[in-house]
Amino acid sequence: MIVGVDISRPMLQIAKRKIERWKGAIVLLQGEAEALPFADGVVDKVMVAFGLRNLPHLPETLREVNRVLKVGGKLAVLEFSPPKRLLRGFYYLYLRVWAPILAFFLASDRRAYGYLCTSIKGFHKAELLQEMEGTGFLMEKVIPLSWGITTLYLCRKDSRPQSQKAGMPETG
Repeated sequence: MIVGVDISRPMLQIAKRKIERWKGAIVLLQGEAEALPFADGVVDKVMVAFGLRNLPHLPETLREVNRVLKVGGKLAVLEFSPPKRLLRGFYYLYLRVWAPILAFFLASDRRAYGYLCTSIKGFHKAELLQEMEGTGFLMEKVIPLSWGITTLYLCRKDSRPQSQKAGMPETG
């Protein structure tokens, strides 16, 4: 079974319309990323797409994901990232100038496009990797996509005892 969790009721309503053809295979729940509605160690996989950079309490969220995952469970994160240097200037120009123009004509919430640029520029891959490893995940792959405009982070819940995670020898 697939379970989708989002704090936003309007987002869940949109998702409900999109998944109608999969009745019963996907369940949607309203909840916060920092307090997932699952018992410890019962989830096989967690996927977050374009959402981590918007969470105000990233370490708490990652610890919560780690809590609900089974030992060896997988976490996949797809997130915007600053592209390779060659494209970076053009990309930020697009986000600052062209995206707001398009939003003016096409989007109902134009402010979201201004926020998008700011949130992408403020989101740092190195900090995310450090937070993931600091909250009990082992990084397996970091895959840049679309010339680096997005990145896929694949990791798993670390099954080693806490003493080994911190680089200390296990006692006993």
